[in-house]
Amino acid sequence: MPTRHLAAIVMGALGIAAWHNLRAWRRQTTAQQRRVTPLSPNDGWTRTPTVSILVPAWNEAPLIERHMESFKQLSYPSLQMVLCAGGDDGTYEIARDLADDRIIVLEQLPGEGKQRALGRCLSASEGEIIMLSDADCLLADEPFRILIGPIARGEADVTTGFRLPLRELRDLDFVRFQWFSEQASIAPQVNALWGGNCAFRRATAEHSRALSLPAPTGTDYVQGRALINAGFPIRWIPESQVETRYPTNVGGYIRISRRWIKNAMIYGPQFGDWHSVLQMLIALGLASATLLPPLIFPLAGRIALALPLTLTAVATMNRMRRIAVGTRAAGERPSLRLFAVAPIFTLLDQVAVLAAVVDLLSRQGRSRW
Repeated sequence: MPTRHLAAIVMGALGIAAWHNLRAWRRQTTAQQRRVTPLSPNDGWTRTPTVSILVPAWNEAPLIERHMESFKQLSYPSLQMVLCAGGDDGTYEIARDLADDRIIVLEQLPGEGKQRALGRCLSASEGEIIMLSDADCLLADEPFRILIGPIARGEADVTTGFRLPLRELRDLDFVRFQWFSEQASIAPQVNALWGGNCAFRRATAEHSRALSLPAPTGTDYVQGRALINAGFPIRWIPESQVETRYPTNVGGYIRISRRWIKNAMIYGPQFGDWHSVLQMLIALGLASATLLPPLIFPLAGRIALALPLTLTAVATMNRMRRIAVGTRAAGERPSLRLFAVAPIFTLLDQVAVLAAVVDLLSRQGRSRW
């Protein structure tokens, strides 16, 4: 292909991508400005239903004490925690020593896994409303009440909030990039739970079998799809955000990303979630087109570099737009450093997609947490 034709195609693709992201940025910014202020945590409450917080904790010694202390600081009157703790770092022993009359501590056994641990927690709990949390999360009154409020008021059967970084991590650019990218996502309903901050009625959990279906990996995804398929849509409460640990290095980021991608590929067909399957197939195609063509550069010539570079530039624009929107949503100031590292995270995402495919090729990889 002549160089001028190739250059024209590349410039055209970049121009279309820039136009699309400008429109998307304006649309998302307008949506943020029009968002209705949510009810305060106590509006519309006629009673305080009992709530049980279920927590799996495997090798969580560094944060388990902070997590349990944050639970003890909650002011909600009818509250219980059931924690299934284990591992070889003393998590169970720490949790057992910190337990009080509102906390039940079960011992998690090696190989039991998150889903079965949560199932045992459910059996030991008493609450009318079930909240799920993680041992590396810090609970707080307002996010907790905003999360369970729609259920207590009879407006929803299932709610899920989200996360924000631990305060001591918020100055790290690596963490801030992830945080702001996530803050750009706002929707009234979602197709999955975030297991560190979600809630549903006990009857809903029992009817949908959300905590009893097999899930060696992808616990949050399996639970969310089980609830949706049983007729219980998930209401997203973006105002309910709990502090939690974020990956602080490349290895941790890829490990979590590849798990999320792998879970959709494994369980999407089982639950008929073809939209997520299609998204993963598109992501796989883009990752392959980005990372593999340079390997055949000696044979294919300039086009082997033009395609991945163009795709990387387009994906980077998408990332930069999300950073701009997410920074505003988080009430933070934008940083040129964050925009500068967008291409790096774009490539990390592509690596995570291909790593997820590698996991799918073996039984051990498919069940790896």
